Amino acid sequence: MAGAFSFCGDLFAQDPEVAKLETAFAEAMSRLEAPLTELDTKYLESLDNWMTAAQARGELEALVAGKKERETFRQPGERDYDAWPDLKRLREIYESTRERLSENISGDRRQIFETFHRELNSHVERLTRAGQLDEAVRLSQRAQQIEKLLAVEVVAKPPLGGDGKDEEVLWEFKSQASVDTIKDCGLKKVGDAYVIVSPRGGAGSYHNSRRTFKPPFRIQARVTTDSTNIRFYYNNNTLSIFNWEMNPRELRVHEPKTNRNMGFRDKGELERNKLHDIEIDVLDNEIKVKADRQRLVEVPADNTGLDGPVGIGPAFGSTLTLESMRVIQLK
Repeated sequence: MAGAFSFCGDLFAQDPEVAKLETAFAEAMSRLEAPLTELDTKYLESLDNWMTAAQARGELEALVAGKKERETFRQPGERDYDAWPDLKRLREIYESTRERLSENISGDRRQIFETFHRELNSHVERLTRAGQLDEAVRLSQRAQQIEKLLAVEVVAKPPLGGDGKDEEVLWEFKSQASVDTIKDCGLKKVGDAYVIVSPRGGAGSYHNSRRTFKPPFRIQARVTTDSTNIRFYYNNNTLSIFNWEMNPRELRVHEPKTNRNMGFRDKGELERNKLHDIEIDVLDNEIKVKADRQRLVEVPADNTGLDGPVGIGPAFGSTLTLESMRVIQLK
């Protein structure tokens, strides 16, 4: 959630106590995220050195690529730097280091936001009692902003499915570089989670793994939706739908080889704006679905011979917040 405090400022400067609170919050976040700021500075210095060397060699395309990276380095997304292995390595080191640093501070970050949110609400009560209703309303809106940020802020949790021992992880949704984007599906890093949106409003926009999998395997995801449609994909076909837009209570399961679909009453609705642990086992002759460690359905399906990517996406206006997703080898 780096930079999330950037909208602090003059909105509540009329009240000195609130202005003091805003300043303290911004300063606390700045101290907490100092390692990230230092990393950004060092990365830009490395880029400048790389560009200087490219210029000395007269490599125009490399210089243009370095300039573009310098201007957009904070933006997530895949970089095609195969032609410049040194630049590609610089980017990989930057991404992995930033991810590690973000994980290290995630718990402290959430604590700062929770304290700020609690004190904001205290000031709302104070201003309301004092009859300063306009200020109280504006401050309440600020508290609601923080509450939304807290809804997607991630606290470190134990691995899905147990303690992680003896599990062979085949793939993880670790960055935008680890997925292919299907039909312009949106992806934005917010704190340690990914927010996934569909610009088209309908279905069929999602993010696919950049490798394929043969049954038997397990998809594990920790995810929430703000409304409807958490859709999982396998072999470029729909695999399962939670909070289906036609009937949110009905769980939808599709056979990935034939796209034959089935509905299961009162099995598919997940509480909105709350993270849920979902597991989908794709076996040779069966699909098993769990949510929050509760077995939902076991569906016969012919999955023999399949070798395809897995994916996740929203649909019909839903926005997903994905904390984690991975594929586990089953024996």
